[in-house]
Parts: sequence; structure tokens; C-alpha cells
Amino acid sequence: MRQKNRASSSSSYFIIVALLTIASVVALLLASIAKNAESIRMPKYPVRVVESPVLHQPPLNTSYGPSASETALVYKSPTPNSPMVIIVHGGAWVGGENTDYGIDPLARYLQSTGVTVLAINYDLATPSFPAFPNQVNEVALSASVAAERAGLYNGNPRRISLIGGSSGGTLVADAAQVLTARGVRVQSVTDFSGPSNFASYAAFAAANPDVLTMLGPALPDALACPNMMICPRSALMGASPVSHTIKGPHWVLVASSRDPLVPLAQSEEEATALELTNAKVTTIYSSARLHAFELETEDTDALIRSVV
Repeated sequence: MRQKNRASSSSSYFIIVALLTIASVVALLLASIAKNAESIRMPKYPVRVVESPVLHQPPLNTSYGPSASETALVYKSPTPNSPMVIIVHGGAWVGGENTDYGIDPLARYLQSTGVTVLAINYDLATPSFPAFPNQVNEVALSASVAAERAGLYNGNPRRISLIGGSSGGTLVADAAQVLTARGVRVQSVTDFSGPSNFASYAAFAAANPDVLTMLGPALPDALACPNMMICPRSALMGASPVSHTIKGPHWVLVASSRDPLVPLAQSEEEATALELTNAKVTTIYSSARLHAFELETEDTDALIRSVV
């Protein structure tokens, strides 16, 4: 009887040890899962900041023009005479704002490296207010006002760069030409996935019903056309960055071969047109199914910082 009890106790002991071992393994697995989940929830673009009271303050919300929509969030550099960057949001010219995905992390990163950033809003396109030339002029106005207020923003008026995503990429490409014609020096232009040739882009959209559905009335409103099928070529090409490229700035073109909205060919056309003017062009092409500021990485951040 005692032997039976002893055997039973020994068996129970091994069972308890086994259960404790399993519990430890499960706990380690859960901890690993939690750690991975935490890393997934972390910002895609980590903010790399230096220690300065300026960097811990919220951006200044200010106006750069008479319209209620002509506002900017100013991320002021802690260092006087810093480069200045204008960031222009996308939204197919009919939507979006300066707090959209990817803008704040990029602005804070640049600010932390000694750059003053203005992330701007502008009037959205409607049938009576086309994007071209109105939004282009608003982007140019924001850069001109930034130059005028450079001392207030710790900026250098001779080092102004433009960054835009999607439709904002088209706007900064066009605005660079306007600013240069007005005597405002543009240091660099970074275009994330912006359409550069509306004639070829309209053909692409027409051949892709999903893209046409997503765009809705955006292209006709932006270009002041009744619809894309009868939009005059003069209107299409007049708004296209490939029609009026300039040599001065350093151009950075970021795009993807699997972009669901804007084909890589748009960036390639822009690069070809710029190279014909002997402009300095750097391209970053991805194969990820991403669009505009979704393509931002630490590599693009570092490149942008090197050219502003």
C-alpha cells in the first residue's frame, strides 16, 4: 500500500513539473507575442529628436494667406538660420489636410535635425475652383511667406525645399517652377507618387475602373474639365509637371512599381523630362504596394535631409 502511495506521489510530482514547464513556455510565448504586437503598434517612422525645449512644443498653427484654408503647422527648428521645408498633403486635390498620415512624423524628424517645417493646408478643388493654377499658387504663396518670416521661424530664406505626397507631389513640382520664375530659390523638391503627365495619367485611369472609381470627380474638378474623356490636351499638359521642368532644385522622386493609384511610369516620365534639362535627379523606386507618404522610410528621410 505504501509502495502504491509512493508511486502515486512520484507520478504526481512529474505531472506538476511538466505542467509548470508548459506554463513557463506558454508565458514566454505570450510575452513574445505581446512584444511583437507592441512593435507593430509603434510608429512606422520613429521620431529621432535632439533634446531641445522647442522640440517638445506643439507646432504653431498660423495663416499664410487670406483664405481660411491657407494655414500651416510650423515645426520650428531650435537652430537659427536653418533650412526650411514646405510639406504639401495629398488627397486627389479635393481632400486631405496637413495632419494626414505620415506628415507629422516626417516633420518632427526634420525638425529634430535642424530644419524648420511648414505643413500646409490649401483650398480644395471644386468645379468652380480648379486645382490648377489655384492650389499651385497657394503652395508658392506659402513658400514666399515662409521666406519672409524666416527670421521668426529660425529659417534661412535661401534654403527652401518642397515635399509633396500624391496630388501634393504634383503641386510641389509645379510650384517649384512658379517660385523660380518669381526669384524664390528652391533648394530641393521631393515628390512622393505625384502624377506628372495628366494626358498619360488620364489614359491610365480610364483603363483602370477601380482607379477611376476611387478618383471620382477629382481629376475633372482639378483640371476644370467636364470629364476626363473630353478634357482638352492643353488643359492636361498645362497642369503637368513634365511640361515645365526646371534645372535648379535637386529633385527626389519616390514611387513604387505596385502603387495602386499612380503608376511608376509617372515618376519615370518626370525623371526623363528633368534629365533633359540636366537637373540633378535622385529616384527611389520600391516594389511595395504602397502610395505617397506610405513609401517614407528612414532611407528616404535621410536622403531628404541630405538635400534640403
